[in-house]
Amino acid sequence: MSEPTREYNVAYGVITWTGFPDANETWDSLPKDSRRVIIENQINDWPLAKCWNWLVQKLCIDEGYEALVICNDDIALRPDTGQLLADALLTRQFEDERPFQEKKLELVSAYNVRDLPDVGPRWGTGPDYSCFCVSREIFDTQGKFDEKIHIYHEDNDSAHRIKCAGFEALSYAPYFHHGSQTIKRDPGRAEVVRQHYDASRAYYVAKWGGIPGHERYTVAFNGNRVGAAV
Repeated sequence: MSEPTREYNVAYGVITWTGFPDANETWDSLPKDSRRVIIENQINDWPLAKCWNWLVQKLCIDEGYEALVICNDDIALRPDTGQLLADALLTRQFEDERPFQEKKLELVSAYNVRDLPDVGPRWGTGPDYSCFCVSREIFDTQGKFDEKIHIYHEDNDSAHRIKCAGFEALSYAPYFHHGSQTIKRDPGRAEVVRQHYDASRAYYVAKWGGIPGHERYTVAFNGNRVGAAV
């Protein structure tokens, strides 16, 4: 179970606010011969969900990569993390015993060895959106990530939508996450986050009828808002 079934055509996307050199550890942990794209978000201040959407469109749809691993800029991957995540999403989920065996997985994330023992690939609950893997199928079944959420709760929104559609998301392969380094390194970014947090939370509650973990709706806005992002 420790070796990928085959070699997968994996692309990598890194989203950074402060850019280099702060993103060096993440960038340098990616396979050197892989297709790698970095979005320096301080330049355009896109919502995080828009960065995710751009990467899926560019790398999975336009360029045809089988799997895409999306990373924060304060993490480090093991050399095999990307291939293990792709293997879990594209092959292992159909062969292994795992939680929610009856549900297809739409997203597979890494798990943080800062908080959990590094036991190699293993199925666990999640997901962890600091490092996750998707294919183009995420757009086919879920549509785009909700760009109306500027920052915070976009991960909760994605995970809830996946479950409401009858699918699942789990963690599988190890990585290391320092935790909130972007905010710690840049007080200006911390202020931007604070400004958007309350609005994102209020939007999430309106969309799903409760805070993360206490949602009451399985249809966005309880079906009452025409034309809203889902």
